Amino acid sequence: GLGASHRLLARRCCASRLPRHPPASRKRLPRQQGFLFFSAGAALFGLVWGVGAQAESKQEGCDGSNRSKDSLPSYSAEEVRQRDGRHGQRIWISFQGYVYDVTEFVREHPGGKFIMEAAGADLEPYWGYWAYHSYTDKAAKFLDKFRIGRLDIPRDHQESLEDIQKEFYASDPARHPALRAFHERPFSSETDARILSESRCTPAEVLYVRNHAPVPEIDPKKFSIDVFAPRGGGDPVAASLSLKELQDETYPRVSVESVLQCAGNRGGEMIRMHREKGTAFVGTPYKDIGVGMIGNAKWGGVLLADAIEAIIPDVKKLVSEDGNQWHVIFEGADGYETSTPLQRILDRSCCAMLADSMNEKPLTPDHGYPVRAFLPGIAGARSVKWLQSIRLSRTESDSPWQKTYYKKGDGKTSIQEMPHTSMILSSKRKRRGWYDRPELVEVKGVAWGGGSGQGISAVEVSGDGGETWIRANLLQNHVSTSLEREKFWGWVQWCATVKPSSFVGDEGSATVMCRSYDGLGECQPRAPYNPKGYLYNGWHSVKIKSM
Repeated sequence: GLGASHRLLARRCCASRLPRHPPASRKRLPRQQGFLFFSAGAALFGLVWGVGAQAESKQEGCDGSNRSKDSLPSYSAEEVRQRDGRHGQRIWISFQGYVYDVTEFVREHPGGKFIMEAAGADLEPYWGYWAYHSYTDKAAKFLDKFRIGRLDIPRDHQESLEDIQKEFYASDPARHPALRAFHERPFSSETDARILSESRCTPAEVLYVRNHAPVPEIDPKKFSIDVFAPRGGGDPVAASLSLKELQDETYPRVSVESVLQCAGNRGGEMIRMHREKGTAFVGTPYKDIGVGMIGNAKWGGVLLADAIEAIIPDVKKLVSEDGNQWHVIFEGADGYETSTPLQRILDRSCCAMLADSMNEKPLTPDHGYPVRAFLPGIAGARSVKWLQSIRLSRTESDSPWQKTYYKKGDGKTSIQEMPHTSMILSSKRKRRGWYDRPELVEVKGVAWGGGSGQGISAVEVSGDGGETWIRANLLQNHVSTSLEREKFWGWVQWCATVKPSSFVGDEGSATVMCRSYDGLGECQPRAPYNPKGYLYNGWHSVKIKSM
């Protein structure tokens, strides 16, 4: 069933279609209807960010942006409720005391079906739930273009957005103080590089967290994953997987050591390397992302291929006939949804799984308890947490996280496989004697082969700006847990001792950099660029002080 935050949002969504009364009058929505509502706020504001410029030039019947707020007409909540677009009317929404006509926006852009679920309603519950929108004014400024009036509502019935957010996020778990938070609601953070350097496997409590909504409270006894797939000439295949089935040897258990990395990791470096161009992260809490939205762990669970093939015996036929046209859509209990090609999911060497453990312990709430999708080599955004449904589809998910966010440089292609990368995590000056200035620097780091599964063949380090390079020592063999052929999903730790070309000034610094080669001999690019801010895997450099 719904967690506490979901029940709260369902009540608020229902209440938002009526004048604001005390909470006792709010009703709970059915689960299915509630989840459509959960998607509405994210769909609207995701599309606002992604296609706002296009919509601005095509407004009709929306003249509020050019008029004084005080001169706008006043509308009741009932008048807003009646304009829900379901019978040919225009589509209105309200937000923070104002009324907006989003008719043309909804008609012209993908995701309109989600926005329609919020039609005639107050957006504050959605914005309170999908709280990230509070950290930037982009969405609010664009929404102003559609303002047509003021909402006639008693002041004593109004609630602050801050109070609404606090209510939704009240049951979120406590976090480790070593995590550097980009924002608290929803919680998003990176791990300190020094902590990442301390162990081969990253402890769960310090692994970066990227949530999009409140952490759901899930009763494992009632937990299940619904599986849906079309069937030619008949009703769709539908089944349900319980936690007991996933853990009682119904399916073979597997364990995979693998990196989990956010597609935006190192996004701050991309901004610094391409200052004139900038990226979509500029002006957001993510403008300074370092190297810490990554971690390496042992993941345990059941292969998705085993579960899907047991439920849908002829699924391999889909792949053999037109596999590239089928996708697996994963939906979490928080309302987050995304998809990955079916062909990748069914490739057992890629080890896509239903994971219920991390480092041989049950998943923590922040990392998807009780079960998450885990897709080695794929962007972390596709490993949906708190998994509640799996659907086979001929098209990608139409959620904003697939349609608008997590895109390659062309702005159209969804990110799936991650590129190989390497990073310096710690450095230490070495002296020949106590009286000498440091001439040597010992650096340690990690390298990862990314989504190809080819692993890492070499790491090189430079102390003179990339003019000359020395080979680093790899500290462990590649980690392989593939079932049919060798593929490597875990990172490799490495170390090297390098002599910087010079330390600038008496208390100056020197720059040391690293680069890696994957199993096919391909080197990291020097400084790649993606206007969206994702997939930065350029040579990594750090400044080391002389004293």
